Amino acid sequence: MPRQPLRIALHVCCFGSLGGRGALDLAPQAGIGLLEVPIRTAGYLSRYGDEPLLTDESSPAEVGALARELSDRGLALAAVPCPTGPLHRPEELTRAVTKLKLAARLGAPVITCDVGDAPGEDEQRRLVDHLRQLGQTADGEGVMVTLEFSRGFTRNHRYLQYLLREVEHPRIRACFDPGLLHSLNEEIYSEVSLAKLCHLVKHCRWRDFDGVSGSREFPPPGTGSGCINFVRMHQILRDAGYRGAWSLAIETAIEAPDRKSTRLN
Repeated sequence: MPRQPLRIALHVCCFGSLGGRGALDLAPQAGIGLLEVPIRTAGYLSRYGDEPLLTDESSPAEVGALARELSDRGLALAAVPCPTGPLHRPEELTRAVTKLKLAARLGAPVITCDVGDAPGEDEQRRLVDHLRQLGQTADGEGVMVTLEFSRGFTRNHRYLQYLLREVEHPRIRACFDPGLLHSLNEEIYSEVSLAKLCHLVKHCRWRDFDGVSGSREFPPPGTGSGCINFVRMHQILRDAGYRGAWSLAIETAIEAPDRKSTRLN
């Protein structure tokens, strides 16, 4: 059986303060036809202060206009990050559902989201129930939901695997991001983590790590601290039957000079 060619996507964070508009303009010039474009929460800025292409308050007309622009430029979406607050809260579930439906109208096959913290047993039970509800919505919209590593309940592969096992919904799976994994955990081996989780991964990012625990500095793949073996990562997922895109995510400490972010989104 012939091997599937790599499908490379660019996360909007790669374009810094140029943001989504820069991605639409520059990705085709680089020969890249896939993007990872977030739907942000209205009222919040990214770390670069760039204007979002869409928020959870975007109108159907705005969504339709972006879908047409993507098509006109020969671009498609590999995934749509849908950041929210802790998903055990009802209002954040509502926000996630809204963003998922917007992503579906854009034609995105996958969304990514972080579940946040769930400090007690009651919060954990609500989180599992809310993720099942989100999975039902995703089923109706034909979208896959992938959970990211994040501070709180999904900080490493063990917690994420446990949560997915509790939720047990075919539309709720994992996003593997080794840069975030190393940033959130000390003394962890991303190759081992991926081998444990690979059968559940439906979206993957090539994000490197600068070696500083808790850092938000993610250099270009292959230029970090050397703790991530991207070749081996590709081999593990290829052998597990992964058929999704590989999204490049590069974030540096450079911010827009006049607009500081109030929240990473």
